[in-house]
Amino acid sequence: MELKAVLVLLFFIIGFNSVEALLFYEPFNNISTIQDNNGSLLFAPIFCDGVLGNALNLSNSKKVCYPLENNFNDTNGTLEFWVKPPSDNGLGFFDINGLMNPNSQGIFKNLNYAIMEVKNNVNNYDQAWSPKQLVYDDEWHFIAAVWERRNITTYFKLCLDGECKSDYDGNIINSYPDLSQDFCVGWNRWYGYSESLFDELKIFEYAKSNQEIHEDYLSYVNQTQKECIMYKPESTGPVKINCSGLFVNNQSFKAKGVGYQPIPIGLTADVPGGTDIIYDSPEIYNRDFPLLREMNANTIRTWGKVTNTSFLDAAYNNGVNPIYVVMGFWINCYENYGDPAVRQNYIDEFTLYVNEFKDHPAVLVWALGNENNLDYCSNPAYIDDFYSLCNELARVAYEIEGSDYHPIGVVNGDLLSLGSAVYASDDASMNYTDFWGCNVFRGKSFGSFFYDYAALTGKPLLITEYGIDALNNTNYQEYEDVHADWVLSMWSEINNSNITIGSTLMAYSDEWWKTGNHWSHDYGGYPTGAHPDGFSNEEWWGVMRIALNASGGPDIMQPRMVYYELKDAFYEEKQVDINLFSGWNLISLPLQPTNTFVSAVIKDLTGQIVVWHYNASNDLWTLYDTNAPFPWLNTLHTMSYGNAYWLKSESDQTLTVQGDAVVSHTIRLMPSWNFVGYNSSTTAMPNPISGLTTPIIVWTYHMPGADWRVYDTEAPFPWLNSLKNMTMGRGYWLKSDIIQNWSI
Repeated sequence: MELKAVLVLLFFIIGFNSVEALLFYEPFNNISTIQDNNGSLLFAPIFCDGVLGNALNLSNSKKVCYPLENNFNDTNGTLEFWVKPPSDNGLGFFDINGLMNPNSQGIFKNLNYAIMEVKNNVNNYDQAWSPKQLVYDDEWHFIAAVWERRNITTYFKLCLDGECKSDYDGNIINSYPDLSQDFCVGWNRWYGYSESLFDELKIFEYAKSNQEIHEDYLSYVNQTQKECIMYKPESTGPVKINCSGLFVNNQSFKAKGVGYQPIPIGLTADVPGGTDIIYDSPEIYNRDFPLLREMNANTIRTWGKVTNTSFLDAAYNNGVNPIYVVMGFWINCYENYGDPAVRQNYIDEFTLYVNEFKDHPAVLVWALGNENNLDYCSNPAYIDDFYSLCNELARVAYEIEGSDYHPIGVVNGDLLSLGSAVYASDDASMNYTDFWGCNVFRGKSFGSFFYDYAALTGKPLLITEYGIDALNNTNYQEYEDVHADWVLSMWSEINNSNITIGSTLMAYSDEWWKTGNHWSHDYGGYPTGAHPDGFSNEEWWGVMRIALNASGGPDIMQPRMVYYELKDAFYEEKQVDINLFSGWNLISLPLQPTNTFVSAVIKDLTGQIVVWHYNASNDLWTLYDTNAPFPWLNTLHTMSYGNAYWLKSESDQTLTVQGDAVVSHTIRLMPSWNFVGYNSSTTAMPNPISGLTTPIIVWTYHMPGADWRVYDTEAPFPWLNSLKNMTMGRGYWLKSDIIQNWSI
């Protein structure tokens, strides 16, 4: 039995009320279903692949009509259907009584919106518009029209892809269709033919709720989700992506970050090399990265190329609370991406970029372009060439990096043209790309976005831009509470989605260069229904408000409320494992434990555990022994970040430390031997101690092997220094001749 026949049977199995509510169902499965519904055709029908089974092709000026009687309730009802329209506007989808006549109704596409129009007995009319645009993407779209009559007024609205306005936005008095006439699909009298494909048309005799319509939409989408297929072998490098998500150093990783482009007041990014200053100015990024770490952000996205290794070094921070970088690569708008010379220029430029930075540990992923699929940026005739160019660049990166490749993706404007074989953006065509980046601005909620995405592609998703600006355009005052509330609502949906690998918020800081005078914080932007005030002010999107520095230094960053809200939302207790060997181990804690009591830190270890610590400031040894006969013998009560410990274990086992990463830490060194931890990633000597006044001697004890290793700044021969690196999680004896501070 065919699937659609099974579904029809289910309407009877699931209960009388459901059957009674459904007045009409046309699956467009074959000629028989149309004839069974008393449909009238003036052509030989052509069927094609649809949302569920077959669909009816009504291109080339075709329509199909059915009787209204017994199939339509003009008092209360819901009409649902799927349509795949062409790129044109002025397309008639549905008609009752010949739209143009009194008491007629129709649904059509115009001005890139789906619109419902209802006329009354004296030919006055009102309209309801879809809550978002119906733009051409060669994909199926779900349209639902809802109406109910209260006394003499008919209220109505039109929903698109499971999204509805909160209330009716159309109303008309004294509208009474003639139910002895027909309704037609693929045509209406005012706008003519649809030239579209249609599938799964249903008419119900009650007005459905927004939630019901959303669930109806999902019931189809969930059946059509794309399978995740990774076309390249999984990377063996430190960053890899697969159908389970993104991984850094074999740990699951979700990007929690911001778009980073803090152009100083008075300058602009809108000139060649305009963004270089943020990469070439340590005073800028050294101002910002501690603020981002304090916000618990772990990622930044750049729109264009990073130009400086020192910038990445500062972001990585020797592996201590690192900030990873989505490495942007700008592709200009308004270019012919199919021109061999244009393509070769991008290939040559990207080749140099990947070769320069591929081995840096701060690199998270490569991200190509920015909204080049949208009509403000590209000629529609070149969009398929844009996607094929990006896939070619992805192939180039893969061939350069080899088996240790970093993931690479394309930054798309929402879902337009994504996942389309027509535009060569389907998963098979984009076989060298690993994920999609999407800039999404749909309001406080993403609505059906994640479901829509999953129906188009099986690739993992990075939300590369989202949010709203912080300025209320109705009174030109900041509404930080609204700004924070909307951003947190969006982040919650991102964080709870099982297809996202994280996001970067638009944006880290306000940008005074975008409108008006670069030295003033101007108003200006564009109207949008996706913001609470109906307007986007381009210079006011920052998590940080910026202010001129009177002393002449870099601009001052002033956190808005959303900074502190995101700090809490981004927080995640970290975990580090330390391998212990049977015998004595010289260790330190890479994190500040959530619970610092020794018993809590070592609670998962087995057998007798003995811990010793030495405090150079008071020349005092303290002890904790799990087999101590009397509790008062244990003089060591807590274990903390920055200290070293001798720990004796009876077996090889793992010490798991849970707690907070420490952004920076200063250890007060005494003029003697100091018992300290080093909690950056592995760093070659003498870099960890390069800021200290010499002479300095460092000893550590390595297990297994029970060997001592030393580094002495005054060693007469370099080969005498057997300690080559200092490593996170190990403890050290460090001798200083003076009191001084050691920052790690």
